[in-house]
Amino acid sequence: MLLSNENVDVQNGWRDQQETLLTYLQSGNLHSLRTWIKERGQDYPAQTLTTHLFIPLRRRLQCQQPTLQALLAILDGVLINYIAICLASARKKQGKDALVVGWNIQDTTRLWLEGWIASQQGWRIDVLAHSLNQLRPELFEGRTLLVWCGENRTSAQQQQLTSWQDKAMIFSHSAFNDSLTNALYCTILSLT
Repeated sequence: MLLSNENVDVQNGWRDQQETLLTYLQSGNLHSLRTWIKERGQDYPAQTLTTHLFIPLRRRLQCQQPTLQALLAILDGVLINYIAICLASARKKQGKDALVVGWNIQDTTRLWLEGWIASQQGWRIDVLAHSLNQLRPELFEGRTLLVWCGENRTSAQQQQLTSWQDKAMIFSHSAFNDSLTNALYCTILSLT
């Protein structure tokens, strides 16, 4: 599957876009980098950019080499800044409120990317800054959460979600579940 996605990215020009973004990163000109990302954000939906541009390039930069780690940190900072502006703009529009929550993940930039995608689906998004090791529904009573568990939800996470649904503690919005990014939208029901 990974190889077929890479072939699609090459055929559709996304690999070239990744190389362009990498060139901007390496140049160190943050203004040009921000402008280029903003222009892509005007041309493509968040889901497309996340899937074909940002996630693949971020994976390429995730290694032990200090230079690549620094480039990833720069990219993540610029992305979070840009997405925060997009989320603030989206909150001014009509929509349902939701909180993006990471559950036992390491990559908090993905929370921002997931929030950006959801904001373009009509949600007014806030992002919890840090991932939670344990998700406790009672802390979020009455809130709609977008829970992101990483690339692959663990069996323990799935069992816990099923248990909460069985106890009517959460309601899963299956229409909004995103199998591509493994995001789960749920509303924390009243616990009284």
